[in-house]
Order: sequence, then C-alpha cells, then structure tokens
Amino acid sequence: MKRPVGVILTAVVQVLGSLLVLTGSVLMLFMPALMRGTPRPTPPSPMEPQIFYGAAAVYGLFAVLGFLTAIGMFRLKNWARYSTLIFAGFVVVMGLITALGFALMPVPDMPSRAGADSPAAITPMLRLVMAAFPLGFAVLGAAWLYYFNRASIRSVFIQSDTGTNADAKGILVGGRRVPLSILVIAAFSLFGAIFLVPFAFWTRANIFFGFIVTGYACKVITLLMGALGVYVGIALLRLSDMGRRVAIAANFVYLANTVVFWFVPNRVHQYFELYGQMVGAPASSAMAPETTVTFMRYSMLLGVAVIGVNLYFLVTRAGAFRAESAQVTSFAQ
Repeated sequence: MKRPVGVILTAVVQVLGSLLVLTGSVLMLFMPALMRGTPRPTPPSPMEPQIFYGAAAVYGLFAVLGFLTAIGMFRLKNWARYSTLIFAGFVVVMGLITALGFALMPVPDMPSRAGADSPAAITPMLRLVMAAFPLGFAVLGAAWLYYFNRASIRSVFIQSDTGTNADAKGILVGGRRVPLSILVIAAFSLFGAIFLVPFAFWTRANIFFGFIVTGYACKVITLLMGALGVYVGIALLRLSDMGRRVAIAANFVYLANTVVFWFVPNRVHQYFELYGQMVGAPASSAMAPETTVTFMRYSMLLGVAVIGVNLYFLVTRAGAFRAESAQVTSFAQ
C-alpha cells in the first residue's frame, strides 16, 4: 500500500529525533566525569552521578522507543500510529511548559549603545525568540494529533495492518480492549511512578498541601504516591472499575494540592532555603528567585488542564470498565 507523504515525513522526523535523544543519552553518561574536573562554587551532591545515569537511561529508553515507532510507522503498523499520538500529546504539554519557562526566565542586562534599543526593549524580544523553539515543538505535536486522527489516515493503517491489535474499541492489552485515552493515562501513571519510587529514598524535603515535610515522613509520603501510581496504572490496564474510582479520587487530590500550592507561593521560597541548608549550600544560592516561583505556579495551570483531561476520560470511558466487570462476573457464575 502506498504510504502517505505525511507518514513518511513523520518517520524521518522520528529517526532524526531519536538520534538526537540517543546523543543526549551518551553525553549524560560522560557528564559525571566532566563535572568532576569543573570548579564549582558549591559542593556537588552525592547523588549527582546517579541523577546523570538515570537521565541517560531515560533518554536511551525514549531513543529506542522512537526508533521502534519510526520502523512501525514506515511499515504502517497501527500500534505505531497510537505511539505517535501518545508522544504528540507529551510533546504538546512539555513544549508549552518549556515555552512558559523561557518566557519567565530572567535575561541578564545588556549594555546599550548609542542609537541602539535599550535592554528593557531587547529582553522581551529575547524571551520571545527563546520561547518560539519549544512552541514550535508544541505546534508539531498538535499537527500530529490532528493528522493521525483523520479518518483517511486511520483507514490507511487499519487496511495495511490486517493483524492489528487495535480497533475502534481500543487497544488489545492482556486480552482486554483498553481505550486509547485510558492507556495513555495508565502509561503516564506508571511512568511517573518510575521516578517517584526511587526519588523517595533520597529526597530530603517536599511540599504537600502547603506544608513542608522532611525526614522519613517525606520519604513515606513520596513512596506511597509512587505505589499509588503503580496501582492505578496496572488497574487501568486491567479495566478494574475500582482502579478507575481510585484514579478519579487521586486526580482530585492532585487538583486540591495544586490549588493550595497556587495560593502559598511563599512556601516555595521556604522549601528552597530549607533544602539548601540540608545539602550545605550557601544561603544566597538556596533562595529561589521570584521567576522560579512564578514559573512553578504557572506550570501548575497546565497541570490542572491535564488533570481535567484525565477526569473527563476516566468518567466518560466508564462503560469499558463496566463491560469488563460484567464479563468477569458472568465467567465467575
């Protein structure tokens, strides 16, 4: 079957992007050795090598998934279309968050020359240029979401991939037809747990509902959140209605935590100062700049949007969970 031009271009972009990410993974492996020979005003964290190695592993995983998706895309495999849709949504969210960070990032003052624009006029232009790059990725992700959801493109993949494990009812996972939206929520829940569980063992402080929690209490809460992510991810893939209800409750808890965080920005300053004291950083570097707090607050708005999307699909896709529960009950009888 003839491949649409958009599909071929997407496969090429995925290969090039995967090569770039793989290069980043290799660089992360050498970063601990490079940082050891670099003079720094503050002593390095004992966890610094593990952080770089963890980032290298994550980058490497994304690179492998990108290569596999590109191969599946070129072969017109339906699973590759779904993989591209999931990645496109991730690119849209991360592109918007990064653009927001660049828009709020302070730009050092530049000396003005006679007849030239003042630094005050140049700074907004620099921020706009810096934010344009991640915004371009967000636009690309949005274009992929539109293109690969078109009926004509869907039909190309379905007709070519006769042995597909995906159809209009969802993707076959463990003998169950899981809706794509639920699969994405489950995947992100498990992906977040991959970071939260190991993070719980070395984190020293965190903020929960406006309170700064330290010591073993912080580790236990973080570990429980990671365990909750594992349970929710697996339960959603199994189409457990109880897991769906737990996921809805967890999203409401995340929403409440986000709302509280928005109204207590001073806690972020206190958190950075306390954490800096714990790791022995100078007081000047332990304080969070106002732009950091502002960035974190406005990033929460995108988090609220993601939570809203999660709740929408968890409620509107309840039929798939009830059908699975009814089928299990009929087999038990």
